[in-house]
Amino acid sequence: MQKTQAARVLVSGLIVLALGCDSRRATSPSFGGDELAVAASRASPSVLAQGRNIGRGVTIVLVHGAFADASGWQDVIPILQRDGFNVIAVQNPLSSLASDVAWTRRVIEAQSGPVVVVGHSYGGAVITGAAAGNPNVRALVYIAAYAPDVGEP
Repeated sequence: MQKTQAARVLVSGLIVLALGCDSRRATSPSFGGDELAVAASRASPSVLAQGRNIGRGVTIVLVHGAFADASGWQDVIPILQRDGFNVIAVQNPLSSLASDVAWTRRVIEAQSGPVVVVGHSYGGAVITGAAAGNPNVRALVYIAAYAPDVGEP
């Protein structure tokens, strides 16, 4: 239990650092009553979960690693939402790096406003390619992840 809590705090802290904010500036009032909206349909196959009615500001896109899925972020999402972030956890098909990059790029491009993209493990390679050249991407956060240069295999 303590390890899980520490991991949640670590992820939130890394995102705050990536934004160049201290925790007082990054934290906004809780949005009581907001809930996680699950949407894993054909219309939106790449999004497993996303925050709803969180307000405006930074969107955080969470990308899982190989041998995992977006549900691995289920404990992190509410913490980030309480801090006022819009949150999307991408469900990649894991069929190839190229398809996962394209899948994640679509999710990132659908966001308006500033985006921070977080990748865990294999997700690091995915976010490097998916975020390349997108002017809305403010930061990439690598959590125990492979962090290649853009264009590097």
